Amino acid sequence: MQKHYKEKALLATIYKIERLKSESGFFRKNWIPTMLFGIGASLLGPMYSSRSYYHNSGETALEKSGMPYWELVLSFGVFYFLAVGTAHVVWTFQEKSRMKKLLKLN
Repeated sequence: MQKHYKEKALLATIYKIERLKSESGFFRKNWIPTMLFGIGASLLGPMYSSRSYYHNSGETALEKSGMPYWELVLSFGVFYFLAVGTAHVVWTFQEKSRMKKLLKLN
């Protein structure tokens, strides 16, 4: 009976390794949509206004910042690039450490 459970655990570990291999590298697989979203968000970001039911000032991010449009677009783009780059590095590190643990179990 013990052998049966060990075989099941080994099979589950193999499936986890295969799934991790197929799901890893999100930004490498989806770099075009990620870049297009970043470009769109950078171009439309300065026009964002925080209108709500309680606070109806209607000032856009461009008006609140007092910066020229293209400078604010560049700021949004740099922030987006840093956020995506940080996420890529962190998730790659997590995937590699998870893979090491799974391979050690295998």
